[in-house]
Amino acid sequence: MTKAATYGTINKDIAKDLKEKGAVWKIEYIRHEYPFNPSSKQRIMYRAIPSWFFDIQGQKPLMLEQNEHINWFPAHLKHGRFAKNIEQAPDWNLSRDRFWATAMPVWKGDRGTVKVVGSYAELKELSGVELDDYHRPWVDDITFEIDGETFTRIDKVLDCWFESGSMPFAQLHYPFENQDKFEQNYPADFIVEYIGQVRAWFYYVHAVNAALAEIGAFGRPVSSTKTPTAMSSPPVWWRATTAKR
Repeated sequence: MTKAATYGTINKDIAKDLKEKGAVWKIEYIRHEYPFNPSSKQRIMYRAIPSWFFDIQGQKPLMLEQNEHINWFPAHLKHGRFAKNIEQAPDWNLSRDRFWATAMPVWKGDRGTVKVVGSYAELKELSGVELDDYHRPWVDDITFEIDGETFTRIDKVLDCWFESGSMPFAQLHYPFENQDKFEQNYPADFIVEYIGQVRAWFYYVHAVNAALAEIGAFGRPVSSTKTPTAMSSPPVWWRATTAKR
């Protein structure tokens, strides 16, 4: 193999080397689509990376059981698209290797201990640090010690669908504020979205709230059969109808 081999020619160099050694029976090329960076025009290479997962398998029975208490319109979605989506769902890859998103509140110690921080107040108590903005890169600089072990935040952010799924309690900053208002209005009586959100927003709201509260987050979802004309997503006021009536 020549020293001049580059990323773009390496496949041909490998094929030539194998042929010269008599280690290959046949070489042929197949033309196909391949992902690439639109700016640099360089091809993208996929690789496995460490990720954090939400245990969907462990709570599938609960999610399916809670679906029985939801009054669906149209009714066929109950045991159709929604139930089938739950039955076939893999564990949820919750982490993202990006910059702009909510930082995962997970710190890992230099001896391997994992610490999930539950609030800004707890983080301040552990580290003595209080920030105006808890996004990256500022939150990445916070470290603390527990029993002589130094903890550093993992460099992951949350999938934005986790935030969407947290809507029922996050909109009221529960449990840190508005406890009475939340408990009087949860779960919602009515929620509406277009049909594509049956496997998206409805599913993630159901998954997050089944895990935290062990009940479904809504009682009467309504799904329209098509997106409004000339709109790629439903108008904002649709989501406003999730409040309890």
